[in-house]
Formats: sequence, C-alpha cells, structure tokens
Amino acid sequence: MPSVASSVKKSLELAEAVEETAIMQEAYESSLRVNEMNRLLLESGIYAMDANGRTTFINPAAMRMTGWTAEEVLGKPEHLFVNHVRPGGETGAMQLAPVRGENNSIIWRKEKPIGNS
Repeated sequence: MPSVASSVKKSLELAEAVEETAIMQEAYESSLRVNEMNRLLLESGIYAMDANGRTTFINPAAMRMTGWTAEEVLGKPEHLFVNHVRPGGETGAMQLAPVRGENNSIIWRKEKPIGNS
C-alpha cells in the first residue's frame, strides 16, 4: 500500500504534468494563430508609405496583384503608380487611402493606363 507522502508526490507530479500540457497547448494554439496571420499577410496585397507619401514597402502579393515591382515603386510617391476609382466613378490619385478601403476605392493594375476607366 503506497504511503501518504508517495500519493501526495504523485498527485503533485500529475498536477505539474497537467499544467505543462496546458501551457504547451496554449503555445501551440498561439503558434497556429501566428501562422494564420502570416499566411494572410503573404496572400494579401500590402504596401506602405511614409509620412511624405513615398512607398516604403510592397509585398510579393501586392506586386502580383498590381503588376508593379519593388524597384519601380520603392521610394516613389504613391500617386505615380496608384490610381483610385471612388464610388460614382471619380478617378485620381489620393494622398492617403484608408487602410481598410472604407471608400471602396479600386487600385488599377499597372497595364491599365492611369486616368482611363
């Protein structure tokens, strides 16, 4: 028959194992969320500008979607390569486009001449 001390020790070891398993499960689920965010970032067309409107970043998905290369856009003002069509058909460059596209603007591909719809 096991002693009380032995039973307590086994219970403590089991509690530690359960806690470690919960920590490992949480870390695993966190890594899955990070992987999903990274996948979405890689699949989404993203470009960034500095405070002066010059392009500082464009990811491969944005290059595929727009037809522009990083060499063509980095360091250049956005309005040289991005033309927006606003609701109602109004076209033209915008100084700052909302990150979520709240105004439903459309960014033309490189092959489409700027200013033509």
